[in-house]
Amino acid sequence: MFPVLNSSEARYLDSLLSEKDGFSTDLLMERAGSAVARLIDKILKNDKGKRIVVWCGPGNNGGDGLVAARYLLDNGYKNIKVILLGYTNKRTLLVVENLRRLISRGFQVLAFEEEIPQNIEDITIKADLVVDALLGVGIKGEVKDPFSSVISIINQAEGSILAVDIPSGIDADTGKILGNAIEADFTIAMMTLKRGLVFYPGRKMAGQVFLNKLEVVIPDEKFDTYLLTEDQLNLFLPVRLETAHKGDFGRMLMISGSYSYQGAPVFVALGFFKVGGGYLYALIPQIAAKNLVSWVPEVVLTEETTLPDYLIIDDYDIADKYFHLAQVIAVGPGIGRKEDTLKLIQKVIKNSNLPIVIDGDGLLVLKENLKILKERISPVVITPHIGEFAWLLGDDIPSLKKKDYIDEVRKFSVEFGTVLVLKGSPTLIGTPSGTVFVSTVGTVGLATPGSGDVLTGMIAGFIGQGISVEKAALLSVYIHGVSSERLSKETEPRSFLARDIPFEIPTIMSDLRVGELTIIKDRFLKEV
Repeated sequence: MFPVLNSSEARYLDSLLSEKDGFSTDLLMERAGSAVARLIDKILKNDKGKRIVVWCGPGNNGGDGLVAARYLLDNGYKNIKVILLGYTNKRTLLVVENLRRLISRGFQVLAFEEEIPQNIEDITIKADLVVDALLGVGIKGEVKDPFSSVISIINQAEGSILAVDIPSGIDADTGKILGNAIEADFTIAMMTLKRGLVFYPGRKMAGQVFLNKLEVVIPDEKFDTYLLTEDQLNLFLPVRLETAHKGDFGRMLMISGSYSYQGAPVFVALGFFKVGGGYLYALIPQIAAKNLVSWVPEVVLTEETTLPDYLIIDDYDIADKYFHLAQVIAVGPGIGRKEDTLKLIQKVIKNSNLPIVIDGDGLLVLKENLKILKERISPVVITPHIGEFAWLLGDDIPSLKKKDYIDEVRKFSVEFGTVLVLKGSPTLIGTPSGTVFVSTVGTVGLATPGSGDVLTGMIAGFIGQGISVEKAALLSVYIHGVSSERLSKETEPRSFLARDIPFEIPTIMSDLRVGELTIIKDRFLKEV
């Protein structure tokens, strides 16, 4: 597992390494600067004549830049300008020391406290590569001048921009732009990823992310937020014995659909079967049955419902008959918001002793009755988007957006003992143990009607095959996201439909099983 840290956790990691393993900040800075120089070598293809401008701030992020400049000089780069910005009394001891080391080689460092001369602006804009080592992860509040003005200058650079650890002006905890921020082509993260590199808009501002672990072993067990990566997921995929039969692959009871949302059961069913689910018992309104069977003839319909166009509490007896046949239940997609329908869902959640996946309007049952989750013995997975999560918390979207999503997901999952899949970019998966996983796969193409219903069916399908609800959620979120990435390469992202997603699943599972998928590694974990 690979931790994703906020700024306070990053500082804690530094102190932990210093106390436990004897790594001094000076040593780590030396390694960081060396890594920056190596990445510049790659970007510039070892062309020693390229024009490089290194902008350094007064904090330790600036120290990394000063060390990098020293290594570049030692490696034969001739055309380097180093600019140190900020008040002298704000410089850390390591910045002062590395400035001395650089000057001792006969190198001139340009230092400015406020106003930047026009010639420095021109040199920056015309550089082949500009290094942003201005602010790092410690910044709080909006970026002020002269740093904001310098950020605007760097963003006009005609060459590439390389940010050290995180683009200056990006909040390391949230990914938000603090007034003004560097738009980097490359970012080299030190030791581990910061949250601001995986949340938008920080993720976009970072460009291609590289990683240098600084030759340290990170104590993963000290942290509780992790990047979802392929190297753990391929171990979760269920294995089928040659002697198995369809009854061994899970039986799901699906409670879904209404007159207005007849497609929802189709999407759930396709997700279930395409991940390898066995039997699907469909408790759906009569009006939706013909549509479902025409799309997915493999389903088994329950007896006819009381009313033709939506489910009501009187249909509970039908559901109850299948509790002993199924291994998992999926409820909510497309059921609508009629009071009598929600009473049915509430009774199913309360009385069934099977793992249950709740999505869509099924989440409305929980809005005023979250205690029902605590009362359940069997596992629960809920899959809200940000709006649904807001009203589950009794909040509104603008208020929730000001909060720390990861912490909110963690608190909810722990308090109510649920696996919570907060759909978005990134998607967050919270577990009852307090661990939160961050999934960075997926495109805006998933913002299409029925996409979440497919995900519900996938999660239930994996649970039915015998893996834990946590692993089922992680696998499903990843595969669901990759399907949209593949579809987005084939067609305009806004043009593919939820019905297209399930048909990407088999190939993705096959590629994942044999280790051919390296999307996350290529996106965030390429080591320098």
